[in-house]
Order: sequence, then C-alpha cells, then structure tokens
Amino acid sequence: ISHAVMLATPADLDDFAIGFSLSEGIVDSASEIYGVDVEAGANGVTIKMEIATAAFARLKTRRRTLAGRTGCGLCGIESLGEIMRMPQPVHSHAIFDPAAFDAAFATLVTRQALLRDTGATHAAAWLRADGALAFVREDVGRHNALDKLAGALASTNEDTERG
Repeated sequence: ISHAVMLATPADLDDFAIGFSLSEGIVDSASEIYGVDVEAGANGVTIKMEIATAAFARLKTRRRTLAGRTGCGLCGIESLGEIMRMPQPVHSHAIFDPAAFDAAFATLVTRQALLRDTGATHAAAWLRADGALAFVREDVGRHNALDKLAGALASTNEDTERG
C-alpha cells in the first residue's frame, strides 16, 4: 500500500526509509524490514519496502495521513489517544568531554557535501563517546536528516549505547 509522499533530498534514501519507518512506528525494529528498493522514475523516486506481516497489519489499521507532517506532528491523527504515544527510552551511558562536542561540530561542516554545494541543508550526526563523528546524514528537511541518521544506525552494528 502507498503510505506517504515526502519531499526529501535524493541521497541515503534507504536510510531514510528505515529511519522514517522506525520513527513513525511502522516497524518496531530494523529486523522487521526485509528489503528496501529505491526506484528512480520520471516524476521522482519511489521507495518500496517489504516488512514483517505483523508490522504490515498494524500499518493497515493505522492509515494515518501525513499531510502537514513538517508541523507539530498532530495533523492526520485519528484519535486523541494517539497524542500520548510514548517514545522508546534511550539507553546510553556515554560520557562526553565537552571538547569532543566542539571538535565534532567544527568537523561536521566538512562532512556536509550537499551543504557545500547548496548552502541550505540540515544535518544530523552521530558522535561516538570517543569523540569520533561516526555518521552524518543531510537533507533539505531537518526531520528527514534525523530519519536518515536513525536508519543508518539501525542498519549497522553501531553501538548506540556508546554515543
């Protein structure tokens, strides 16, 4: 079934699909995603995903329309009960040296190729506890950049409790 039409920068779209599916609660984990197929067409890009049967059943019962998605996130919900959807807790015991943040922030712009080309993109980055800037994803939309980062983390063996 078709779920959403999004405006996104056409890079790291597999990460975007995975991260969007996780952040929207379409799947509970990346293990529920069996395949991602990114297809370029004349009018844009189509992303097709194969997901677990249980996740697909949940999606069919929750046919949320995503109009106005860049706003507060309430557009298109079907009941007030959906407002209270609790996010998954973040489990991290990482301790960072403030200088690591400063160094990562200074390095971030060097990892943003799209920003260099356009001067107008958002970025999301993953900083390891040792100060290494592990992942950088960018997009025209700030939420998309974060979804791309979430997808990249979910698709790798990155230790998310140490960053």
